[in-house]
Amino acid sequence: MGLHGIAERLLEAESRGMWAEPDPAVLEELRRVYLETEGDLEGEA
Repeated sequence: MGLHGIAERLLEAESRGMWAEPDPAVLEELRRVYLETEGDLEGEA
């Protein structure tokens, strides 16, 4: 599991209410990393 997978799981945990009070700046950075690495994955396909 690479960085994309980690970010995806953390964002999923937050969306399901499983991550108590995440820092908004951390969530913003996770979303940025997720989208950036998603683009990288699509480029490899």
